[in-house]
Amino acid sequence: MTAVFRVTVFLAARFLAGAFFWAAAFFLVVGLFFGWLLRLAAVFFLAGTLRAVAFLATVRFPAADFFLLAAFFRLAVFLATMGLSVKTKRLDTR
Repeated sequence: MTAVFRVTVFLAARFLAGAFFWAAAFFLVVGLFFGWLLRLAAVFFLAGTLRAVAFLATVRFPAADFFLLAAFFRLAVFLATMGLSVKTKRLDTR
């Protein structure tokens, strides 16, 4: 790859990672008030963020697959915790 191509790909991936992150934050905050569908959208945007960050890492550090798996594991733990807390709140209000 030429240097110009690598820089272009790097900047595009950084932009996508930022865009996915802010969209995830927006959908997660709005989803807290308006339901599970927006929280699901936030999950997809977070996954896109992790994918873009992993791509950035592979451009600079070829063995980044381990970090990608660790990031998805953290996301799964976070979602499980969030789901349990939502379920607990529903049980408490009944």
